[in-house]
Amino acid sequence: MAYKGTSFFGFQSQPTQVRTVQSELKKSLELIFGHSPTMVVAGRTDRGVHAEGQVVNFLSAFLISPDSLKKALNGLLPHDMRVRAVETVPFDFHARKSAKSREYRYWFAQNLLDLPVFVWEFVEHFPYTIVLDDGKIFESLFLGCHDFEWFKCAGSPFRSLKKTIIDFQLHKIMLQGCSTGDGLPVYEVRIVSDGFLYKMMRNIVGSIWEVMKGVRTIEELKNMIQKEKPFRYKTAGPKGLTLVKVNY
Repeated sequence: MAYKGTSFFGFQSQPTQVRTVQSELKKSLELIFGHSPTMVVAGRTDRGVHAEGQVVNFLSAFLISPDSLKKALNGLLPHDMRVRAVETVPFDFHARKSAKSREYRYWFAQNLLDLPVFVWEFVEHFPYTIVLDDGKIFESLFLGCHDFEWFKCAGSPFRSLKKTIIDFQLHKIMLQGCSTGDGLPVYEVRIVSDGFLYKMMRNIVGSIWEVMKGVRTIEELKNMIQKEKPFRYKTAGPKGLTLVKVNY
């Protein structure tokens, strides 16, 4: 499923009556099935984080074809949520535990006002002069297995802090439809990993920003990745982050 996270308080239902992706999905499933099946989600996105390829699985005795369920859900869900596909899976399938890797994307730009208005909610503002503009230089630092203790926030449920980054890219993409006619550059950080700690993706972006601004050096970032010496950075905001795909 896909959703625009702007007006959601994250994926997971909350004790208070705030709007979440799970609560909206639950209401629609209850109308279809007459009961609320227990849901398993591939990744619990935070408040304001978007998804293009979120995966949810549940078990129900109610018989309905995948295509009919997709149509029924999309007829009930709000405008900022869409089910992209429905499949029948084996009983041992688990949206989170069966996943081999997840892919996240983060967009940021120096000038939001010249971007198409319909992408503002998906691009974080980075109002700084960029000293280092070579995305390739970060790739070799992050690829591979590392202990990401210094790239998580309090509340991370994982016991193991070691994660393997399978693919890392930082490059510019040109968004068309801008007032300039030729499009304007948006920086994209795209990471595929076998797992992510709480706010790990946003903290990686935040640490990279320190280097791009010239506040920290590549060597200092390398030392932090290797757990030799940390430095202070600000967690990047949620609106630039999108869960792109979960691989099984």
